[in-house]
Amino acid sequence: MKVKIWGCRGSIPVPGPTTVKYGGNTSCYIVQLDDPQLPTFILDSGTGIREAGFSLLGQAKGKPLDLVLLFSHTHWDHINGFPFFVPIYIPGNKLQLYGPFSFASAEKSFKEIMDLQMSHDYFPVRADDLASTITYNDLKEKDNKLNFGEVVVKFFYVNHTVQCLGYRIEHGGKSMVYTGDHEPYFNYMRLDPGFDPEKLSDEEKEQFEEINFIVDQRNKQVAEFCRGADLLIIDSQYVPQKDFPNGYQTYETKLNWGHSCVTDSLDLAMNANVGKVVLTHHEPLHTDEQIDYVLEYSKNYVADKGGSVDVHMAVEKQEFEL
Repeated sequence: MKVKIWGCRGSIPVPGPTTVKYGGNTSCYIVQLDDPQLPTFILDSGTGIREAGFSLLGQAKGKPLDLVLLFSHTHWDHINGFPFFVPIYIPGNKLQLYGPFSFASAEKSFKEIMDLQMSHDYFPVRADDLASTITYNDLKEKDNKLNFGEVVVKFFYVNHTVQCLGYRIEHGGKSMVYTGDHEPYFNYMRLDPGFDPEKLSDEEKEQFEEINFIVDQRNKQVAEFCRGADLLIIDSQYVPQKDFPNGYQTYETKLNWGHSCVTDSLDLAMNANVGKVVLTHHEPLHTDEQIDYVLEYSKNYVADKGGSVDVHMAVEKQEFEL
């Protein structure tokens, strides 16, 4: 199993001299397997998928492509590269697209949401005019997994501002997990600016503890989904305020924005006993130099806790072989 990063920036593409090292393209990861009879898996289609498409066509040498695209969710930075993905314009290519059923906009299917960005109001080519064979599939968590020959793809709802799926791909005794956009579950009562646990009434304390129990259970389920993975690619956009100087985007100021603090990601990786953790969805305001510092901090954080997980910062064109 080979996993290659084609885009690892969060929120918006940020090309320029301060983002050359880690890259400015938004989320896209490709998973390829040794067996040529198995499809190639693509996780999200942010702007990184444009160049990935050229690479896949070069590898295929004129043969039709068999692709499975797994979408964590339909926010722009995870879908806006799709119209620029050249394989969708070539007859004979087969693409199976999977994405979360949106309870927030239940009147729209996954296909309808994807097609919106290719209406003539936004793009010159309509989805109905694409030449490849494309199928769209809505996923609900209760379905749990997909099978593609000997490959098992499991999926699980993570915590974001819309329905968002994390994916686990397993084949030949190896596994990788991609969280998509994820923030640890937390007690929403903390969002009240005047919240003080010491001033809660007995009824409010009971409610607070009930919510804490649910939050704890859900976070444990996320950890179990990641348990023992050889590779974990996890949203880690923010940093803890107490450990970083001004100029960094801190989790405390972005609570409930749907993205993780780097320390939460590292704690999850250690708790779930993963082999390698790749910190991704880089904050668009963070420069290469700042991300370098976050990586150094992360390695020290794991070492100070006695952890053994191998820590990496996502870099465009970086490849992991499992």
